[in-house]
Amino acid sequence: MTQRSFSQDPEIVPFLYLLSQLELKVSAVTKTEPLIFTIVNDTVHLVPYDRAYLFKMDEQERKLIGISGQTKVNEIAPLAIQLDSAMQGLLKPEEAGMLHEARFSSDKVGAWQNLQQEQRAAVYWLPIYYDKKLVLGLWLEQWGVETFSFPVPGIEVLARDFLLPAYGIAWNRLEGKVSLQKWLFGARSKAAYWAVGILLVLFLVRIPLRVVAPCEIVTSDPYYVRAPLEGVIKEILVKPGQHVRDGDLLFDYESTIHEEAYRSAQQQLLAKKLELERAAIMGLHDEQQQNQIAILKAEMQKEAANLGLMAYQVGLTSIKTPVSGVVVLESDSEWRGKPVKVGEKVLVISDPAHTKVKIWIPESDNVPLDLNKDIKVFLNITPSTSYRARIDYIANEVSMSDKDIPSFISEANWVGEPPADIKLGLKGTAVLYGESVSLFYYVMRRPWYALRNFVGF
Repeated sequence: MTQRSFSQDPEIVPFLYLLSQLELKVSAVTKTEPLIFTIVNDTVHLVPYDRAYLFKMDEQERKLIGISGQTKVNEIAPLAIQLDSAMQGLLKPEEAGMLHEARFSSDKVGAWQNLQQEQRAAVYWLPIYYDKKLVLGLWLEQWGVETFSFPVPGIEVLARDFLLPAYGIAWNRLEGKVSLQKWLFGARSKAAYWAVGILLVLFLVRIPLRVVAPCEIVTSDPYYVRAPLEGVIKEILVKPGQHVRDGDLLFDYESTIHEEAYRSAQQQLLAKKLELERAAIMGLHDEQQQNQIAILKAEMQKEAANLGLMAYQVGLTSIKTPVSGVVVLESDSEWRGKPVKVGEKVLVISDPAHTKVKIWIPESDNVPLDLNKDIKVFLNITPSTSYRARIDYIANEVSMSDKDIPSFISEANWVGEPPADIKLGLKGTAVLYGESVSLFYYVMRRPWYALRNFVGF
C-alpha cells in the first residue's frame, strides 16, 4: 500500500463527513449480507458509479458475492458467469486502478471483451485488505465514458486508505476466524451451549439398537409336493391360493413315454414266457434245453419286476395331494412342458391356520439381537397395525434374498395365538431390537459404515 497523502482542497471536506458515516455504518453491521449490500450500494456516495460488483478474493477462489441494486447474486446468470470468468484471469488483483485488456490473462481476456461489448464502461478496481491480506475486491463501472473519473482530487486516496480498510475490518469481524473465548462467551455463546448440549445427549442417552428387515408370512408346517418321476409336466391342475382336499389332483406328467415303456415291458415279459414254454417242451428230448429253463425263469422274473415298476410309474403320472390346505405356487403356467428331476419341488400345500414370520436380516444389519425381546411386524397392507412375534432361529450362513441382498434368514413365531386376519404370502417389515447403544452410535452407525467402505480404512 502507498503512503497516505491526499490534497488539502476544501472541496474534499464534505466527503470526509460521508466517509465517517460509511465507516460508522459498516462498523455497526452484524451480518454478512447487509455488509455486502452496504459496500456495493453506499460507496456511491463517496465515489460516483453506475454499477458495482463485489468479489470475494480467497487464495483458492475468486467469487462474485454482491451486485449493486440487487439483494442476491444469481450465480447461473450469464453476467455473473462472465464476471467470474474474467475475475479468474485478473492479473495483479492487489493493485488498484483502471481495468483494461492488458490486466487480464490471455485465456480470460475474451470474457473481459464480452463484458465490454454488452456495456461499454470505464471500470475501476479497488482491492480491499485486512492485515495486509487481500480479502475482497470492488469493481466500479461508469457507463458511456472512456476514463473513470472521481468527483475531486484525492477521493481515490481517501477511499483507498480509510474506507476500504474499514470494509476489510468489518468483513474479517463477520467472516474471519473466531477465537475460543469469543465463541464460548461472546455473541455465539448460545450456539456453543446448544452444541455442547447436543453432544451430551448424543453420547449419554442410550437407546436399544433397532434393525428393520423385510419379512414374509409363511406356513409353519408346509407339505412340499416333489416330483416322483423324471419327466415333463403336462399341466398343473390347481391355481395358486386354491384350497385343496386330500385326494385332489395336483398335476399330470406327459405319460406317453411311461406308457410306451410299460407296453414294451409287457412285450418283453410275453417273449420270455414263450421262450420258457418252448424250452420246457424241447427239454423233454434235449438235456441242454433243460439246463436253460432255470436261467429263463430268472430272466422272466426280472421282466415281471420291470413290468411292475413300469406300471407303478404310469400310476404316478397323475399326482394327488395327500393333505388338505392351500396351494402355494408362483405360477401354474410356467410349469407347463417343463422337465423335472426326481425330488424337485413343484408346489407346497400349507395350512393357512398355522403361520410364522420369515425374516431376511441384511448382512450389514446382523447386529447382536436380544432374542428374549418381542419383535414388531408391520405388514404392507396394514402399516398402522403391529403384530408381536418372538425370534426362535437365525441362520449361521448368508443367503441371497429375493432382492439379491446378502441376508441371514430368521424365523419368528407369533406371541400367543396366530392372528386370524393374516394370510400366507403377505409381506412387510420386521423391527428387531439389539443391545442398548449411545444415541450417537445409533445415528452414525450406517453413515460410519458407508464412509469406511468408501475410504477403505
